[in-house]
Amino acid sequence: NFHLNKPTFYFQQSSNQTYKSKAMKFSINVPYNYDVVEKFGSVTINTENGTILIGRNGTNYKNVEEYISGLQEMNKVSVIDRKKVQINNKEAISATIQHPISKLPDEKIYFLYPGSWVVFTISTSFPSLFPDLDQIAQSFKYTP
Repeated sequence: NFHLNKPTFYFQQSSNQTYKSKAMKFSINVPYNYDVVEKFGSVTINTENGTILIGRNGTNYKNVEEYISGLQEMNKVSVIDRKKVQINNKEAISATIQHPISKLPDEKIYFLYPGSWVVFTISTSFPSLFPDLDQIAQSFKYTP
């Protein structure tokens, strides 16, 4: 006997939701399986596999490189594997933060300097979330 398998078609909705923070002045696309919580000037993006954090810091540094140098000195951390990236036509840096004194796990982080005197960080210490971190960071839009 000869059987013909009919093709199956699936309609898939977008697998992302848009999250907008009026207080922190940004928007991002987040996978639907994440919960987003905003409080006290930070955003926590949670899934059963871990957490991604977004912070916003005022700064007196003139650019993101100066900010990272200051961060290393003040927090006694190492920022390695720096790569310049473009996120929505703004310069950003992706990197790894190592914590030699506290021995906290390494973090993959994005530093964004979208306008004067503000730096956003998007980071996680969960390696399984690195691909989602990359997607979320690439969707970042500053909305002053």
